[in-house]
Amino acid sequence: MKAMVFAAGYGERLRPLTERVPKALLPVGGRP
Repeated sequence: MKAMVFAAGYGERLRPLTERVPKALLPVGGRP
């Protein structure tokens, strides 16, 4: 995968990862 697009929303499916960090700032594939 070369790219990910984070669309609008609360990131509820990514909880508990998004409880303190916005989903746009989550590390993906070992990269911030």
